[in-house]
Order: sequence, then C-alpha cells, then structure tokens
Amino acid sequence: MGATKKSYGYKSDGKIFNGNGTGEEFGPKFEKNDVIGCGIIIPKKQMFFTLNGRYLGFPFPKIEVQLEDLYPAVCLQSINEEISSNFTGSALDPFLYDLDGLVADL
Repeated sequence: MGATKKSYGYKSDGKIFNGNGTGEEFGPKFEKNDVIGCGIIIPKKQMFFTLNGRYLGFPFPKIEVQLEDLYPAVCLQSINEEISSNFTGSALDPFLYDLDGLVADL
C-alpha cells in the first residue's frame, strides 16, 4: 500500500511509500517465506517495520493516524501469490518481533 495520501507501505523491493508513486529506499528487499511486521506507536505517531523479527526502524518522521482510521492491508501483485497474516499476536501464534521488549524500552 502507500499509494495514496495517509497510507504507508513497505514493498518487497525495499522501498517505502507514502502517497508517492516512486517510493524511497528504506530497508532490505524481502521475498518468499520472509516475515514482515508493521507496528504503530500511536501516542508518538511513529510506524516501524520488522523483517524476520529484526527491527528496521521508523521510516516516516510522523504519520497521520487516528485509531478509528486504521485499516491494515496487504497488496499482492501476481496470480498464485499467497500470504498468511497475524493481527492478534496470541499466545498460540505470537509475533516474531518482541513487542513487549519494545514497549519496555519506550
């Protein structure tokens, strides 16, 4: 995503998008079987990404976000692409990234 204003995205080519068509260099490329994480620290208006449990940083200085306006999305580009998602981080399926550690550091 990230193709429209107030949307944010991290694409498999390593670029981030925020309403522009070209994207900006940000992090490593990712591919099949990689695990991408995305988190938002709402009080600070900061978004971060992770790759295979490794923190990649805050690509956007401040994001425009209101809790009631959050809509997570995944974009696929080709036939036969597949994803699995985890929006809850339950005990049976915990997040790969250590969110508790991040919260403790804040």
